[in-house]
Amino acid sequence: MNPTLIEKQEIRILRQFYNLMAVTRDVRYKTVENLFKDQPVAQDSITSLKNALFSLEGIPSKDGLKILYIDNSKKIGARLLYEISELKKDIFFLENNEKQFIEYLENLHEGFIEQVNYGLEKLQGLNFNCFITDRDGTINNYCGRYISSVQAVYNSVFLTRFAKEKASNPIIITSAPLKNPGLVDVSVNPDKTFIYAASKGREYIDLNGERKTYPIEENKQQLLDSLNKRLSDLVIKPAFEMFSMIGSGLQFKFGQTTMHSPGNRPRFSEDTTKISGSGFPLSPSFCDTMPSTRVSKRFSNPASFKINLQFLLEDATPTLIPFFFKALTNFIDVSNTSGPSFFRTF
Repeated sequence: MNPTLIEKQEIRILRQFYNLMAVTRDVRYKTVENLFKDQPVAQDSITSLKNALFSLEGIPSKDGLKILYIDNSKKIGARLLYEISELKKDIFFLENNEKQFIEYLENLHEGFIEQVNYGLEKLQGLNFNCFITDRDGTINNYCGRYISSVQAVYNSVFLTRFAKEKASNPIIITSAPLKNPGLVDVSVNPDKTFIYAASKGREYIDLNGERKTYPIEENKQQLLDSLNKRLSDLVIKPAFEMFSMIGSGLQFKFGQTTMHSPGNRPRFSEDTTKISGSGFPLSPSFCDTMPSTRVSKRFSNPASFKINLQFLLEDATPTLIPFFFKALTNFIDVSNTSGPSFFRTF
């Protein structure tokens, strides 16, 4: 049996949702790999994506939001527009030819071809030694949950063609961590195709598949390790697990630890967001010494602070950049000259 085969399933728990999306990443990664090996797309892969879509659409809804339980008593409303819409696009892409897929996108987005052609006009004739792009907008539309923002198959196919044919050093940079979870865990591009620069460029995987990092002082790394260990121990407890699963969650970046914090958005109750010192024995002065440690904190005493978490619910905005890359592949003559070490400044 195919280990990545997805069956139709009932999704009611937030953890189930994330587990399902993680398996869609495996299915998509293997599908892209086969496409670039000129192997036929396995029907099991298409069926898996269809079953994943069926399972997501089957989650109970209220006021346009999918209702998912964190535990037996706490629940949240999530707008799964990105996850559902990208699965629909991938299924259509895999079951039809590219001309039909472009027409499909034209029907979704008014003025689609005109905007793509405008981008081509601006970029045509450029040569790329280093092509640097952020992940947001190029790979994914808006998604309120980082670890479920899995790259789509069609997106990877178009970007990989561009990277292989028209850019000597294609770089994807993000503020998120590299792995566990991070940029690599939500990407489906073939290995050694892109330079994955994470943690704002402080760590990256090069085109040889080797991980490299920016230097950090030993005492600062030890402080971060201490904080990260305590946070890790805390969020595996059922009472605090939610803090690792909402929005961008708890992220252990290289040289920085971040936890998702709210703006003027709906948030959990004060009882939910209060973390007492008995479970998290860190003082304000300890937290303030951490290198680039960003938390939203309000101290009532040295032994406790409150962290409010945001669950973003904006609508997605369509992205056109992958289609610029697809079309540019047919127009741009890129030189293969080597340049300076482009990571020297990170």
